[in-house]
Amino acid sequence: MSSESADGARLQLHIADLMHRVQRHADTDIPLALDEIAAGAAQLIPGAQYAAITVTGDDGAVTTPASTHRYPAILDDVQHEEHVGPSADAARDRVIVRIDDLTQDGRWPQYRANALARTPIRSVLVFPLMARTHALGALGVYSDRVRAFDDDAFAVAQAYATHASLAWDAVRRKEQFQAALATRDIIGQAKGMIMERYGCDSDHAFDLLKRLSQETNTPLRDLARKLVEADRPVSPDDESSGDKGRGGDKDKAQTTAPANP
Repeated sequence: MSSESADGARLQLHIADLMHRVQRHADTDIPLALDEIAAGAAQLIPGAQYAAITVTGDDGAVTTPASTHRYPAILDDVQHEEHVGPSADAARDRVIVRIDDLTQDGRWPQYRANALARTPIRSVLVFPLMARTHALGALGVYSDRVRAFDDDAFAVAQAYATHASLAWDAVRRKEQFQAALATRDIIGQAKGMIMERYGCDSDHAFDLLKRLSQETNTPLRDLARKLVEADRPVSPDDESSGDKGRGGDKDKAQTTAPANP
């Protein structure tokens, strides 16, 4: 094996090991998992001094959930103000953005002016972090030097961004799965309370919860949580008299069961 091939293999092992750590952290600390991704980029991508993960909202807002230094966060603040810039465009449009010399790049004049005034950064390389059907955000690496990222650095960054996308998507899906389990658990508790109190079966209890959710315009999981936290089973006879007996208390009224369950 040539020296170049061996270096490439070692780099792949470093990246794979880092992504395993990212997924382990995701079980207990998702912000730490994202910090690991950013720190690994700054460490493993040739020429990188700083790195950050950028996320754009549906309203164009730009946030920085992870950054190895204040400079990338400052650049994201600039993009939040303008709603345009390399990281915002990479995340929104799923494109790779490369800036070899920020002093000469004319694509985002206001961003460039603010970036040069507020940071020493001169080279920028940003990759979208992709899920199967959409962008999760963007991974950017930065340097104070002009033309800090050559073609080899670009190739490493591209490979790293691919691994980071897979790791972050796994973290996101695990978070969604855990949230779904928590929702199922709280609804199950609410159903159990109704079944025990009124001697009905599981389907009947769930139908009652759905009806009450629709009639009070309250998401099912929120309604179930209110019932469990209040430790007060819904009553089939409460709808007509509930508000009168509670002086119009809005939260309690929203846990009142519909008549004729």
